[in-house]
Amino acid sequence: MKITEVQAELLDLLPLWYCQITKLFEQCLDHGVSLDLYYCIRAIQWGGGLITMTALADRLQITKQHATKKVDRLVELGFVKRVYEPSDRRMVKVQATELGSKFVADFLEKEAGGLKILIGKMNMEEQKEFLNSVVALNKILFKTMEYGSYHTLKNMKDIT
Repeated sequence: MKITEVQAELLDLLPLWYCQITKLFEQCLDHGVSLDLYYCIRAIQWGGGLITMTALADRLQITKQHATKKVDRLVELGFVKRVYEPSDRRMVKVQATELGSKFVADFLEKEAGGLKILIGKMNMEEQKEFLNSVVALNKILFKTMEYGSYHTLKNMKDIT
C-alpha cells in the first residue's frame, strides 16, 4: 500500500466527514462549548479524570499555552477545575467537575437529528458497513495514541 493512496483517500474523506458528521455534532452543543472544548473535557476524562496541564496538552497535541486557554474557558463554564499539588503549588492538574461530567454524559445521550437522517439514507448493509468502518478507525487510531477514550477501552474487548 502506498502512503499517497491513504493520503488521497483521507483528503477526500475529511471534507465529507466535516460536512456530514462533525457539523451535526457541533449543532448539538450548547452552553457556549465548541467541539474543541468538548474534546478537551473528554481528554481529561480519558486521562483518568485528573491530569497535568502538560499531559493534557500532549493528549490534545497542542501547546501548553493553547491547552491553558481551553482550560480557562472550561473553568469559567464550571466544567473543569484546577487542582494544585499541596507539596508543589507549581504542579497544576485539571479535573472535570460534576457539571462537566454531566455535560458530557448529556451530550453523549443527545440525539444528533442530522445523524439519524444521514443513517436513514443508508440501507441496512450500508449502516452495518458504516458502523464497522467507524469501529475499525477508532480501534486503529486508538492503538496509535498513548491514550484512548473510555468508550474504546470499555468496548475494545468486544471487537478484538
